[in-house]
Amino acid sequence: AQTTAKNGRGDPGIVLGGGLVLWLAWLLGTAIGAYGGALLGDTDAYGFGAVLLSFFAAALLQMTRRSQGMLLPVLVAMAVSALTLPFLPMGWNILLAAPIGGAIALMTHRE
Repeated sequence: AQTTAKNGRGDPGIVLGGGLVLWLAWLLGTAIGAYGGALLGDTDAYGFGAVLLSFFAAALLQMTRRSQGMLLPVLVAMAVSALTLPFLPMGWNILLAAPIGGAIALMTHRE
């Protein structure tokens, strides 16, 4: 598997197997969250919103460190996230901002 990856050829079996494992983990995590989340009560008390915001900010910072060309997409994503926060539930602003920033990166990034 390593040799084919180094040569630029992928193994469909590894991709399919890895995808299935990720899909099952996603399903299990979603089920645990959906059915077990009610046991937590008010999740705002745990600061999950702050964790999501911190993760998003750290990801954006890392992108700008790797490439100065990513500064515009990062700034656009941050602006969309901040401007839509009052109108969208927590987390949805980031789900909206990330693909918009990604689209800007695809249109402007040259590296």
